[in-house]
Amino acid sequence: MRCLSYEERYGRLVLVAEAHFLGILRSVLSRETSALVTAFVNKDLAHVKTYEMPEHLKDVFQL
Repeated sequence: MRCLSYEERYGRLVLVAEAHFLGILRSVLSRETSALVTAFVNKDLAHVKTYEMPEHLKDVFQL
């Protein structure tokens, strides 16, 4: 059984985090993984309920 690449597992990869943590994520991502990220979203959604997430991310993608 072969391992699936990120491209085969995900249609798109969007990283959402508050500004400071998003900066840390960007600095540690491999070049290959970073190339797969379609959007970096500077939002702190830690307080947001799961069912409310689509409303906060509607600008990033159509659900």
